[in-house]
Amino acid sequence: MSSARLIYRLFAAVAAALLVFLGAGCRHDVLDADGETVSAVITPLQIGPLLIPFGEENVTTYGLSTGLATMDTDSRGIFASVLGSGFAGTNYGISAGLAFGINGRESSFNGISTGLLYYKDFIGYGPGSGTQNGISVFPFETGSKTNGLSVEASTLSKDFNGIDVCLFNLYGTRGIGLQVIGLDCSTNNESRIVGCQIGGLLRSGVRGAQIGAITYNPGVYPGHDRGDSLGKCLNLGVMNLDLTEGFQVGVINNTADGNPVQIGLFNTTFDGSPFQIGLLNINPNGFLPVFPFFNYSVKKVAFERDRESKTGF
Repeated sequence: MSSARLIYRLFAAVAAALLVFLGAGCRHDVLDADGETVSAVITPLQIGPLLIPFGEENVTTYGLSTGLATMDTDSRGIFASVLGSGFAGTNYGISAGLAFGINGRESSFNGISTGLLYYKDFIGYGPGSGTQNGISVFPFETGSKTNGLSVEASTLSKDFNGIDVCLFNLYGTRGIGLQVIGLDCSTNNESRIVGCQIGGLLRSGVRGAQIGAITYNPGVYPGHDRGDSLGKCLNLGVMNLDLTEGFQVGVINNTADGNPVQIGLFNTTFDGSPFQIGLLNINPNGFLPVFPFFNYSVKKVAFERDRESKTGF
């Protein structure tokens, strides 16, 4: 046997042994959140078809974790999986895969995550609603919580702090910061944004500024008295609908029972008390029901009388 072949085989054996050692990691006892001693595995490398801890064993990775699916606790590293990555505890790194989930309300992933789907209960492993801190890029998201920058094609209920870029919002959104969105298809009053919302069709309740082609701001927190939950917002769009308090600036402005300042070509209200500046102003409570250039309310509307009866002013 030639010396070159011998060296090659020796190198291959050492590499294989090192791979097994790195993949096996070192086992030691740690204390869990309840103060009980459990067995954990710390490994700088995970390679396998299904890397998910069962029972009392937690897998903690410092390095690279790759396979069909991974589930890590308190990890730092790079996580690349075919099926996806799930995390519990506090995790830092980069994750890429088909699906992504954070398990446990106190858990968080800090870094960059990307894939096809963000799902709050990753393959049924445990309760969801963990938080993503950093940059999150997913075509589809459901039940996500993000701090930082999040980008998605569609979302089905989410919470964000920072910047959210989305093509479709299919349900409710609660956020603080800036949301750039194509179609906000929210059908309930659970969508509340404090900050600025920019897009095409907007239907969320916003305190701040709402800028789009068509804006609909319900302006009322569910379960609250109208007098305690008037939305304060600048609505800037071609058509602005149902703002309860603030400014409406557009071609067509309408409010059902609010009292914004309306500036546009056509301003209408049915049971509100806005101040109107425009080409044509319709206000049943105005000094005239229809008047060009400007109009303002001289009658108290129903919700104002109801608020005065409850608050005394």
